[in-house]
Amino acid sequence: MRIYIRRKLERLVGYLEIIIAIAVTLVIAICIGSFVVRVVSEPFAIQTAERFYQFLDDALSLIIGIEFLKMLIIPTSDNVIETLLFAVSRHIILDHGTDVMILGVLSVAILFLIKKYFLSEFDEISSYHFRGSTTVNSVNATMQSDLIPDEANQSIGQFVVNRLKEENKPVEKGSSINIDGFIIRLGSLDKITGLPKKVSVHPTNETEESSEDLSIVDKIKKIRENK
Repeated sequence: MRIYIRRKLERLVGYLEIIIAIAVTLVIAICIGSFVVRVVSEPFAIQTAERFYQFLDDALSLIIGIEFLKMLIIPTSDNVIETLLFAVSRHIILDHGTDVMILGVLSVAILFLIKKYFLSEFDEISSYHFRGSTTVNSVNATMQSDLIPDEANQSIGQFVVNRLKEENKPVEKGSSINIDGFIIRLGSLDKITGLPKKVSVHPTNETEESSEDLSIVDKIKKIRENK
């Protein structure tokens, strides 16, 4: 019963995230429309310094909203860092206090250091991250491919665990399998069920080097075309 309730709650949280993402998308779309209408209808209103800074404030707020939405949909470390960078940059540009300027510059420097030296190679934006309970069918739909074989509509977490057992590999955080040039890696495991809470899909180094400018969906299509 406890496992059943836990899985239901995880699914509910997933639905809530989708609802919030849709709500944020609608609000951002409305704000962008209002912003464009205001600029087009009053093109000379931003000539004063005060109105110009209001224009920058509105524009940067919309950009931060878009970055937040991207972080909500694809919660990678890169997206989190980018959202924080835009938020800090907004304060640096709009607030002219010396203290704010110094703190802002230091914050940006720290964020770049974190991104360069503390994020692993599997935190890149070209990766997909899923809950372990997400069905294989849903994962394939998100990646716009049939990369992962769908066996009895099982979850991606169970699929990876089964493959690891077949390959006599340990089922633990960080364990991974390789399918058609992509690495599917386990996140932390549930202490009760033993199944992964998170699963991530990453292109291998060989795939990245051969197609650096391609998105992960394009890389999937290219790999399948070459088979």
